[in-house]
Amino acid sequence: MADSRPEREGDALLVGQEPVEPKAVDLDGGVDGIEYFSVRYSPDGKLVACGCGDGVIRVFNRVSGKVAYKLNVGASSELPITCVRFRPQPASSSAQNIVVAACADGSLQHFHASTQQRLHRIDEPGNEIYAIDFTTSGDLLASAGHDGKVRLYDETNKALISVMGSGPFQNQTTGHASRVFSVRFMPYSKNVLVSGGWDNTIQIWDVRTGRAERYVFGPHIAGDALDVTSTGRILTGSWRTEDQLQLWDLSSGKMICDIAWRNAPMVYAVAFSANGTSFVAGGTSPNSAAVFDLVGNGYTCRTTSMLPALGGVYSAAINPSGQRVLFAGAGRHVRELTLA
Repeated sequence: MADSRPEREGDALLVGQEPVEPKAVDLDGGVDGIEYFSVRYSPDGKLVACGCGDGVIRVFNRVSGKVAYKLNVGASSELPITCVRFRPQPASSSAQNIVVAACADGSLQHFHASTQQRLHRIDEPGNEIYAIDFTTSGDLLASAGHDGKVRLYDETNKALISVMGSGPFQNQTTGHASRVFSVRFMPYSKNVLVSGGWDNTIQIWDVRTGRAERYVFGPHIAGDALDVTSTGRILTGSWRTEDQLQLWDLSSGKMICDIAWRNAPMVYAVAFSANGTSFVAGGTSPNSAAVFDLVGNGYTCRTTSMLPALGGVYSAAINPSGQRVLFAGAGRHVRELTLA
């Protein structure tokens, strides 16, 4: 069978033309030396929420580039906010711009960004939470972190539904053996989610059975570096010096392709576009980021950018229309790139 992968030369991906440098705008956090661990667009693309190392959620007005709201998690403000998500608009609620923060003190905190009010707090005693995600409908919230378990919450009443972890039998998929740094629901599904962390596995969970039904071995996830499309493609970004970006098939657990990237960093962040046809990735050593387009079972590199001023890329996001991307890391600014 002919090799359908894109032609490579060394570590360079040959795509017919060199990637272009897009227009860049910096959102100014106003304080030097901030670490931005997580960044997300609001559902309408007008706001940008950032989880910061000083225990503050900074919500930017995307047009002005300035901080519009500051949401403080409270007494444990010395601990970082490791992950933020805007809640999708559930049918059961009319509230908009609800931001949920995962905190290293083991709490999940809901805020109304526009009024800067905290609406609810959930505590996971003894845990540090590194990752959260909503179903597309906004009805379920998943969390994961230090203890290697994945928890599911009913977003309507904030009740804990289940804790998914190690199975009781040796021949059963056992879940994670170490910290989990990323968790994702499959779009438009309440039953399937994926998670990844330090144990070099991607666990594929079925909410109905409450356990991982299969796993993928290989990716070393150390940040928000896992995503999945509605068609069952899993994207992983590994914090290592080779095979950093990989595309997998959810149904079979088999790898579709390694993704070559010239001067590839150790990857902390990946994210698909809403339609699953493109994705972003970023990391450190070197501090850089790139945007890729999927073409069949292959890919092309649309644009690449060296970002030394960010001090490394810890998180990335694509706006709902797919026209803009965000990269955040260790520095005063969050960088937004406008794609051609």
